[in-house]
Amino acid sequence: MQLSPTRRAVIIDISISVLALTVFFYISVTNINLPGLYYDEAMDVVPTMQIVLGQPVEAWTGVSISLGGRTFPVMIMSYLGTVCTYLMLPFFYFLGVNVFSLRLMTIVFGGLTLILYYLFVKDFLNRRVAAITVLLLAVHPSFVFWSRQGIYVTSVMTFMAAGSLFCLLRWHRRKTDWYLYAGTFLLGLGLSAKFLFIWFIIALSASYYILRFSALPLRASWPDRRTILKILAFNMNAKQLVLGLLSFCVGAGGLLWYNLNTLGTIKALGKNLIATDQGVNNLDLLRNLLTEIKAFLVLIKGSWFGFYGSSFDNSFYPVIFCVSVVGLAFLLFFSGRYLSRWGEPWRRFRIAGVFAHRQPVNCQGHSQPSPGWLNACSDKAETYRTKAVFLFSMFALILVQSCFTVSGLGATHLLIMLPLPQLIIALFMEALYQVITPKMLPSALMAVVVVALIAQDLRVDFRYHQALQRSGGLGRFSDASYELADYLEDDHITSPVAVDWGFKNNIQILTKGTVNPVEIFQYSWDLNEEFSREVSRHLSDPSNLYLFYAKEFSSFDRYDAFERIVREANKAIQLERTFYQRDGTPVYYLYRVTTPSQAYSLWQEGEDYETSFGNKSEDFKGGASNGKCLGMWWGSEASHFALYKIHVAEDIPDASIYLRYAHADNNAKKLNLYFDGKLVGTKPSIELPGSGGWGYEESEWALMGLSLGQVTSGEHWIEIQPDGEQNAINLDGFYIGRAE
Repeated sequence: MQLSPTRRAVIIDISISVLALTVFFYISVTNINLPGLYYDEAMDVVPTMQIVLGQPVEAWTGVSISLGGRTFPVMIMSYLGTVCTYLMLPFFYFLGVNVFSLRLMTIVFGGLTLILYYLFVKDFLNRRVAAITVLLLAVHPSFVFWSRQGIYVTSVMTFMAAGSLFCLLRWHRRKTDWYLYAGTFLLGLGLSAKFLFIWFIIALSASYYILRFSALPLRASWPDRRTILKILAFNMNAKQLVLGLLSFCVGAGGLLWYNLNTLGTIKALGKNLIATDQGVNNLDLLRNLLTEIKAFLVLIKGSWFGFYGSSFDNSFYPVIFCVSVVGLAFLLFFSGRYLSRWGEPWRRFRIAGVFAHRQPVNCQGHSQPSPGWLNACSDKAETYRTKAVFLFSMFALILVQSCFTVSGLGATHLLIMLPLPQLIIALFMEALYQVITPKMLPSALMAVVVVALIAQDLRVDFRYHQALQRSGGLGRFSDASYELADYLEDDHITSPVAVDWGFKNNIQILTKGTVNPVEIFQYSWDLNEEFSREVSRHLSDPSNLYLFYAKEFSSFDRYDAFERIVREANKAIQLERTFYQRDGTPVYYLYRVTTPSQAYSLWQEGEDYETSFGNKSEDFKGGASNGKCLGMWWGSEASHFALYKIHVAEDIPDASIYLRYAHADNNAKKLNLYFDGKLVGTKPSIELPGSGGWGYEESEWALMGLSLGQVTSGEHWIEIQPDGEQNAINLDGFYIGRAE
């Protein structure tokens, strides 16, 4: 049975879409709970959880809409809207508040983005180019893994971009107004989702103007005002312009409402106009452009995800992309010899608008009315050249605009460029197919290039998954956050104090709002008085526990300042729990601040040991008690130890041991403590962050506590060992007593 061309086309479209979606969903959903839930990834959906669970809703910017006694926030930050917040509602409502449903939402919209781009490119160019584009996009590491953690980078912007392009193209071809209004609504929605979507809007508008104005016939005088106004209005009549603008405003409603009330986005733009809080100089265009070009290379190679355990990349992509850009430009703009086989009249054509209704020159050189979108004669060279100019213009304008930011530079801000690189590669393959005969040669070349890119991308994807299974994520992305959340929830620690960035949002989601960390770290690179006041205020409650990142993962390193404030308050820091990555590297510390009891405590000098191994000689330090300590490279090797014999005069029901130590390293030093031959806690028993020096001054010594439980009166033995190599410290001594 012979299929009709229409039915065959439908089957091909469905087959390509199903293939792309199947591969994309398989790669995306695998290990969906890894890496650990990141702070920014959870930020947008904390209000979603609170709405679904009936909890008080946090309006982050202080601006919200109240309906039926419920609070609905309109913005998350001054340049980040609540689009993801409300898109997440059905997922949390039907699938529960968990990491699976959170990441499934952005994966679903990633799949919809593939479909929309397929439909757009099929109409814009042809089915062959569309198939290559979406198959390349479906396996591309940056698209796949940013779709998994899409809220972090607001990946739904790619859906808004694809939807707006598809709808606006359909409107220009079919003149059905609802396509226009849907397209402008999606443009507004993308802007409301994240303000940097304005790069896409400006690039799209400017590309349209470039092509439309360049398509005007050459005249001695400037075109008449009516023609210019029609182009400036995007070929819309008054009704379409008003309703299109209204649709755009509805999509951008949250952003507009927020700024009508606070001017928050405008103030943020003004504050960061010249230099941003993250140190980017917006006037240094050349440096910023070079930085963004490097970021683009990271984007297309897919090498950004080193926090999965290791960084992998598809090194073919930059080469093939550059060859495609140069080759496409040569074929379509400079090589009459190659393009002449498409028809000699291509030389008389000039660039026409991508979305333009124009008066083309026919194949006899005469003007003819244009019945539809890009209806020139069958000269493919001009059609392809026009569309290549549109793609190059979009790419260049987004890249240049990305040099101006309100925050920082980097690959995460360039996700909106996908799938322009894939589309340019596909168009180059199509151009080769059109100019080379016999067709078997370009077809084979096309298949080799596409298969090579897909195979290499799949290799990168699966290596990332293997790394994730080994590491569980590194640093701030570690799946140790799940253990931390469970520990806090199980021990009913409902309001831990976060003394660093990166704890609140993700813990709220993981515990369904039962644990709500209190952030006191202050969003400032420099310490301020507000931080000191907040720490002092929380120290008055002995039940508080304090969350820190390990120094190497810290965003705002506040431990040294915190320790100084604790010491000045005559209190001591006591380690409650350490949480580790899968490779054993500590990520989070949970501390308690205690006041050692004055009723009874036993002090033991560090240098007064029964026996030891590893200290080269006596170590004299001015800030130590008696001017001496256990030191001189003690702890630099795993074989070192110090053994102490102590006598406890009375029972201590809830005893703690406090080590007074000094070291100047950034990395915490790990020790194991044995009380009467039994390991205290789990290895390592205690980790000692840097104290700011080696103990020459009083201020360079720190105190760290560890719970021992019940200690009976009598004689006991304490042995201290480094937990591995490179754990050298100076130990002034320790005392044992009851914590209050």
